[in-house]
Amino acid sequence: MLGVSTIAFGIGPLIAPRLFCRLFGVPYQADKSGAAMPIRAVGWRDLVNGIGLLLDTEHARSWLWLRFAFDAGDVVTTLSSLRPKEDLKPARLAALAASATVFDAVLLLLTAEGAS
Repeated sequence: MLGVSTIAFGIGPLIAPRLFCRLFGVPYQADKSGAAMPIRAVGWRDLVNGIGLLLDTEHARSWLWLRFAFDAGDVVTTLSSLRPKEDLKPARLAALAASATVFDAVLLLLTAEGAS
């Protein structure tokens, strides 16, 4: 299930980067030729990670560690870009990334060797 939801989240930035940016308050300069590239890179990252989680069950924990690192990086990046008295959409993105990071951490703890 985690793989499917990660794939689904990755598809959004790939097919509709402008909408994805607008939903989360990420700047998107349509007049710049490479504006969609960074957000699409995040989409590809999540898509590949979701496929790994879904299909490579032998290395699922490694894929989960990778997802944890991605989500933690998203938290740091998003929080560092927040400005006082701005639109709250970037804060929602930070909260979403933080929730995903905590969820990943709980899954890593539950799947640790010797966890009962």
